[in-house]
Amino acid sequence: MHDDLKKRHERAAGDRFIEAYNRRYRTRFILREQRESPDLVYETRRGKLLGLEVATAYYDEEEAKMRWSLARGQDGGPWGGRPDESLTQFINRVLADKCAKSYSFPGSCVLVIDACPRLTDEREIRGTVLPAISVPPVVPYGEIYLGVDLPISLAKPSGHEGQYRIWRLHPPGRRGQSSQVREDEDD
Repeated sequence: MHDDLKKRHERAAGDRFIEAYNRRYRTRFILREQRESPDLVYETRRGKLLGLEVATAYYDEEEAKMRWSLARGQDGGPWGGRPDESLTQFINRVLADKCAKSYSFPGSCVLVIDACPRLTDEREIRGTVLPAISVPPVVPYGEIYLGVDLPISLAKPSGHEGQYRIWRLHPPGRRGQSSQVREDEDD
């Protein structure tokens, strides 16, 4: 049951990411298979493969436990703290863990860190979270993306509330950008 729930979660996150990726890069990847490593394999009609390893970002371990408990029909618990810092720390731990692995996959493999932060809006993602993300020096992926299901912000609307946005974390920006993290805008 728990494996089935995890696989359904990975598939939903991967499909949501690949839809945004296809729209941005004008590609047509479709799901070929779901497996252990990488989690999902997408393919174009011409046979180009793209493997996705899906990881989910939470504010902290407590939120992860709470969300998975709720998804399994169990009681969750309260969560508190500094959301932006906690989310960034969790993302950095996921990056360190995932980048320590190696993959034998014939196509390009992409790491997708999927986040649904309910307390962090787009301005905070751009201003606090993205600049503090630390991609390890050795990366077994062709690309790394942060995919965020943006919460609805009534205080300071950005125009993207309730949308799924992706930011490329690796490789670093082009044209000599010094930033570790490069933001990719949706068209």
